[in-house]
Amino acid sequence: SEVILGGNEFVDFIVEVESPENAKAGEEYSLTVIAESPGGNVTDSLPLSVALTEAEEDIRISAKFPEVTVEAGKALKYPITISNLGEIDRLLLLSVQPPTDWKVVFKSGTMEISRLYLEAGKSESLILEATPPSTVKIGTYTIPVQIKSPEGSIYAEMNLRATIIGSYELTLEPSTLLTSVTAGGSTTFTVKATNTGYTSVTSVSLNIAIPEDWESSVTPVQVDSLKPRESFSFNVVIKVPEDTVAGDYLITLTGLSDQVESDEVQVRITVTAPTSWGLIGIGLAVVMVIALVLIFMKFKRR
Repeated sequence: SEVILGGNEFVDFIVEVESPENAKAGEEYSLTVIAESPGGNVTDSLPLSVALTEAEEDIRISAKFPEVTVEAGKALKYPITISNLGEIDRLLLLSVQPPTDWKVVFKSGTMEISRLYLEAGKSESLILEATPPSTVKIGTYTIPVQIKSPEGSIYAEMNLRATIIGSYELTLEPSTLLTSVTAGGSTTFTVKATNTGYTSVTSVSLNIAIPEDWESSVTPVQVDSLKPRESFSFNVVIKVPEDTVAGDYLITLTGLSDQVESDEVQVRITVTAPTSWGLIGIGLAVVMVIALVLIFMKFKRR
């Protein structure tokens, strides 16, 4: 730099120094500022020293919803924000220690990521998606999250929490949706109850809605519990009164438990007249035919 000064004049100036990448923090470096005339007749110098310090690091992580509650079998999503409030750009490693058998990923949009290059003064919004296993038990789980340097130093960390509540669902599947029975008789079929939820259900039984004066029995009366995806078949017997009019009837089945009821399932039962009544009916028909023939012949002679 050059400057022209008259007699008794002076000028203030700032010396700006940029350290190279291989400069080491914690060490002191010397430099000299020299002022001289064009011919070199007048010279002066000013020794300076520069002590390098570590660049300020300030990486922060926060979650909008650090505690989430969901039913078993569903994924959890945590919106998180990572901020670089320091003075230099950083390459960040995203680390998480999920519970056993959980799948946890960081997502930017639909893309799964494990590293993030974040410029100084910038922030990035991500989604941490956690999927528990189908066998997860009800309770509260901790998900530790860490932001690290490529060398493994921890810049920031936090704990997310997931509370899993019961997911209950019971379904029924009868062995038949249509059966027949003679009035005064009985019909038998099975009904399979399945725990299609993600949590065990207890005191499982079968409720049957039948026409008035009909009788029903279920064996066994109750099952202590069904684990997720476990099934059990009940044996059902329906007894029809002797005076039941022939026709189609509907019975309604419902699965019951301490936690949940199943949807209703209907079975159609066709009631037929007993064989003896059928023979009597045929006999009466024959008698009527004979009577009509005799009457016809009598009037024909006249």
